Amino acid sequence: MNVGKNLCACTYSGKADELRDILAKIYPAEKVDNEMMAMKKLVEEAKKIKGSIGSSTFTQIKKVFEKAACRRALYAGIDVQVA
Repeated sequence: MNVGKNLCACTYSGKADELRDILAKIYPAEKVDNEMMAMKKLVEEAKKIKGSIGSSTFTQIKKVFEKAACRRALYAGIDVQVA
């Protein structure tokens, strides 16, 4: 199961129930809501950025790694895949 890909897909498509289930496997119960809010905010920012910065892949990747919550989600996905 590719958790990182599922997290992004659920957040981007607005599937809150699936997102909550996936995050519950990664984070303690008290942090799930905070992570959901952070991810939803990042998706909204990503949608705005995507429209404003053109198609430079490097620029998009740079913007993603500037956000701590996004880095944490990536690391969590990697940890689940490795474990």
